[in-house]
Amino acid sequence: MWLFRSGEDDTPPIVLYKYASTCSGDVAKEFLKGFNGYLMADGYTGYNKVQDIKRCCCFAHIRRYFFDAIPKGKNRDISCPAVQGVEYCDKLFAYERHLICKTNFHPYMTCRGSYYFRISGVEITYS
Repeated sequence: MWLFRSGEDDTPPIVLYKYASTCSGDVAKEFLKGFNGYLMADGYTGYNKVQDIKRCCCFAHIRRYFFDAIPKGKNRDISCPAVQGVEYCDKLFAYERHLICKTNFHPYMTCRGSYYFRISGVEITYS
């Protein structure tokens, strides 16, 4: 099953599912034929077959690769490059959450239905 989704800025967002009996990059190549824009995906090399796109890496997948590279028992060892990678991604995610709240608070709350303030412990519900 393949999933293609428009960017978060598109209103309304478009989510398309495509069944294929294979995970070959030819499926993405055919589906995205004529598309000229950004493609954010995991590190799957099959996307290299898609022409005229700008590849973007998904930091959630990058974080997982770093996490999987941490040696057993070293998950708190900041001298380990893989731990540093995980912490860097976590900082990026925190900045992203902060910016969403700061610049786009109303739609963010509408989407979530509520917001929890970690410092005070107060939860507000939005409807």
